[in-house]
Amino acid sequence: MKAFDDNLVLILGFFGDWLLFVFPLMQGILELQDYSTVIDAFKVAGQDVKKVSNWYWLFPPLKFHLERVRLHKISRSQPVSRVDRQDLMKFEMKAMAWFFVALTGIFKGVGATSEIIDHFDWPNPVFWFWVLNFVFIFVGANYVFIRLRIAKKLASDFDDD
Repeated sequence: MKAFDDNLVLILGFFGDWLLFVFPLMQGILELQDYSTVIDAFKVAGQDVKKVSNWYWLFPPLKFHLERVRLHKISRSQPVSRVDRQDLMKFEMKAMAWFFVALTGIFKGVGATSEIIDHFDWPNPVFWFWVLNFVFIFVGANYVFIRLRIAKKLASDFDDD
């Protein structure tokens, strides 16, 4: 029975570590969407400042850089108070913090993947290590994007009623 308990704890820990990647990533994207909504409130009528795609979350430093460039374009077009600028920086810092929590989840997930492979003595451990890590990162990120797209569609359908 002890072996069963050990295996169960290891497997639950494995999935828990990977969930520590998925949901902080979702929270970071939600924070950045709030940030984008606040930025949109500062836009000058008629000025088109293109939104930054959520797909840049696959390389978050670039996402933050592009959002900062967008903020500078908007703030140059009209005055932004010190308080408003501080609020925008708080949004950005929250989103960045959630990204680092998600990154920590990836690191924990990679470690848990290695533990699972070693514990169950899988053949071709290097192959399975890379396959499982790629699958969990890919599926986790896509889950977040699909979930957010569905929520956005449901919200727009609700607004239409």
